[in-house]
Amino acid sequence: MDEQTNQLKKHLKIIELCSGTGIGGIALSKILIENGKSVKLKMLDARREALDFSLKELGFKAQIQVADILKPDYLEGKYDIALMYGISSSHFNPWEMIKILSSIQEIIAEDGILLMEEGDRIQGVFLRGYQQILPEYSENKTVLTIHKDYNALKGEFYRIIFDLKSGERSEMKVYFWGLAELMSMVWIFFKDVDFIPYQYGNYRGIIIAYKQEGNLNTSTSHKHQKSYVKSINNCN
Repeated sequence: MDEQTNQLKKHLKIIELCSGTGIGGIALSKILIENGKSVKLKMLDARREALDFSLKELGFKAQIQVADILKPDYLEGKYDIALMYGISSSHFNPWEMIKILSSIQEIIAEDGILLMEEGDRIQGVFLRGYQQILPEYSENKTVLTIHKDYNALKGEFYRIIFDLKSGERSEMKVYFWGLAELMSMVWIFFKDVDFIPYQYGNYRGIIIAYKQEGNLNTSTSHKHQKSYVKSINNCN
């Protein structure tokens, strides 16, 4: 980590999108500060309670903004690092993800980096099968998620969330991203895309993208395609 952080500039501006409680952005900022960097962190989420929690519980001063990532309200300034931590892509279908990546390209510095924590969901769905009813557990609650519907034009699955303790019901939409399709979409906006797994052979880790250049030009697409294919092969 020391070698990589030393290559970054001294003063860094970071924006964390879909930040939730901000654990990812704050952890990254602390590591950079420990390595002698000056950091300004902005956290963006649609939920005010999530952002308030981050400041109260994590004790790191950051700029916060309540905004919808699908709307251009947050498109101001330039950032050295754009972060999406917590495997957030499942909340967005491909049509929405294109908008998000296009917006990120607008706010990231020319030599900036995009970091996305992601995991491959396709392998899990094919190996275990799609679950019509699935119990899910956390520290504070036990819920059942139940299949409701599927939208083929958006690729979205709709599931009912039933809290077994409180009896509350809500609905969520899910898109089952594979690493290949998500990385190739990122590659449209960034020249170099790589994947760093948490463990060897693990399909969960960090997508890292840099050098803002679209790769839709036929003459360049084949040349740079080799780099991210090699990255995926290293995970096998």
